[in-house]
Amino acid sequence: MFGLVTARPVAVLMLAAAAALFGVLSYQQLGVELMPDLAYPTITLRTAYPGAAPEEVESEVTRTVEERVGTVEGLLGLRSSSRAGRSEVVLEFAWDTDMDRASQRVRERLGHVRLPDVVSKPQLLRHDPSLAPVLTLALGSEPGGPSLARLRTWA
Repeated sequence: MFGLVTARPVAVLMLAAAAALFGVLSYQQLGVELMPDLAYPTITLRTAYPGAAPEEVESEVTRTVEERVGTVEGLLGLRSSSRAGRSEVVLEFAWDTDMDRASQRVRERLGHVRLPDVVSKPQLLRHDPSLAPVLTLALGSEPGGPSLARLRTWA
């Protein structure tokens, strides 16, 4: 290999220059965004059941919603949580899933679900990472340290 480099230095130099030029041109064409347009393939279904205990929310709302939407096309996984007065079901889809179509299918399935009268209609939420903060900063001070007003000017 070394013999080829020493035998044809001009050819090797031209190849190196071509590779460097290609790299510079490619770098200039490379698009860079602070927050790229990225949509996670998830849908969250949030349902309120005022005054209900977590066990009641799970049995009357969460399981019913899970059974209804658990067979939507393209669904990879499903996780849920039931709290006092609230149910949350998160549907995870494949990255190549058309999320508008998936949302429509989920809405259709939810249209046939039977929930107690006091339960709100399930909210269909999509996560938008561009709305999330890039940085969260928390400052504090010990007793006798800078006041909150002073810390606010530093932040």
